[in-house]
Amino acid sequence: MAKVEVEEETGGSSQSAPQAELVVGLPGVVNVERVRAVAAQWSGVGHRVAVVYPCVPGMSEAPETLGDGAGVRVVAKEIAAIASATAPWLGLPAVYAALLAEAESLGAGACVILNPDLAAFTPAVVDALMRPIRESQCDLAMPLYRAGPFDGLLNQAILAPVTRALFGKRIRYPLAQDFAVSAGFLPGLRQSISTPAAGQGLLWPATEAVIREKKVCQVYLPVHHEYPMAGMDLPALLQQIVAPLFADMDRHASLWQRVRGSHSPTESGAEPMPDEAPPATSPDPRPMVEAFQLGQRNLQELWSLVLTPVTLLELKKLSRQPLESFRMPDELWSHVVYDFGLAYRLRTLSRGHLLGAMAPLYLGWVGSRVLEVESGVPWVSRQEQLERAFEQNKPYLVQRWRWPDRFNP
Repeated sequence: MAKVEVEEETGGSSQSAPQAELVVGLPGVVNVERVRAVAAQWSGVGHRVAVVYPCVPGMSEAPETLGDGAGVRVVAKEIAAIASATAPWLGLPAVYAALLAEAESLGAGACVILNPDLAAFTPAVVDALMRPIRESQCDLAMPLYRAGPFDGLLNQAILAPVTRALFGKRIRYPLAQDFAVSAGFLPGLRQSISTPAAGQGLLWPATEAVIREKKVCQVYLPVHHEYPMAGMDLPALLQQIVAPLFADMDRHASLWQRVRGSHSPTESGAEPMPDEAPPATSPDPRPMVEAFQLGQRNLQELWSLVLTPVTLLELKKLSRQPLESFRMPDELWSHVVYDFGLAYRLRTLSRGHLLGAMAPLYLGWVGSRVLEVESGVPWVSRQEQLERAFEQNKPYLVQRWRWPDRFNP
C-alpha cells in the first residue's frame, strides 16, 4: 500500500521535496477527502505521483499522513486566488502558474491539470491524457469529450471556431479544464501566464503550444463536466470568457495573420459514437429569438459602431423572420464575432458595454442552433460547417484588422 502524504506549503516551492514522475494539479476548491481517496488508487503503480491543490492561506489543515510505503503525495499549496467568481469552474492564471511551478520544482516528467469538480480525477483518465505525452507523441494533450448538441454552446459558437480559424488547429475544446503538459513545455506554459497581460485573462494552452511550435494532440475522454449556469448573468459571462479570447486575438495578431488553413491534431483513445438524434428535451428557442429581436430594436446605435452596414442589414432581415424559419447564417455569425473582436481591440465601446451588446446576438445564434437541432439537422456535421465558415471568412477579419475604417461590401 503506497503512502499518501498530505502536506502544506506556505510560500514558494519546496526545494527538498522528492521528485515526482507525475504532478496532478487541481486548480480550484476541492473535496479533500475525495482527493485523498482517489490519490490512494495510485498505490502500487510504480509511479511517484504528487497531487497538488490550492488552499486559502491560513485555512489549511495540519499535515496528515495516510497509509504506509511511498509513492503518492497530496500537497495543499497556499494560493490566494482560487477561482473566478463569475465562472467558478475556471481557475485563475495565478493558480495555474503556481501548479505548473510546483510541477517544475518537483522535476515532474509531466503535469496533468484537471477540472476541480474531480470528474476526470481517476487513474484511468489521467493515464489516457498522459499516454501520448509519455510516448513523446505530443507536448500538450487536450481532451475530446462526448458532448450533446447543447453542451458548451459558448465553446461551439465562438471559442472553437475562432481558435481554429486564427491558429490553424482544430482544437475542439480550447478552454479545456483537463489537459496534460510535457516537461519540455512546462516552463513555456508557466511563463506565458505569468506576464501582467496574461494575468488578466485565461489560460489557452493550445494557443500557447501553437505559438511555441509544440505538438498538440487530442484524447477522447469518458468524462462529462457540469457547468452550473443558474443565476449567471450572460454579459458578465461573456466578459469573463470571450473578452480574454479577444485579448489573445489582439496580443497574437502578428502570428495568426500569417496562418492559412487548418488541420486536425493527432487523436487517441476510443472515439465515442456521435449521438445525432435530437435530445428528448431542449432549450426553448422563443425567448432567445425574442431577446435578439429586442436587441435589434434597441441596440442599433451601439451595433452600428461595431458592425458593418452589410451585417446590420442582414441582422435586420433576420429579425423579421418568423420563429419557424429563424436561422442565423454561418457567414453572418462569423462576421459578427470578428467585428466584435476588432471593436474590442479598438475600444470602440467600453469593453463592458461591448460584451453586453453582443449578448442578444449570441442568444440569436443559440436560438438558431436549437431550432436546427429540433428540425433534425445533424449537429456534429453542422458544427463542422460552422467552424469551416469561420476559417473561410478569415480574410474578412484580416482585412478589417489591417484597415478598420474600410467597410467591406
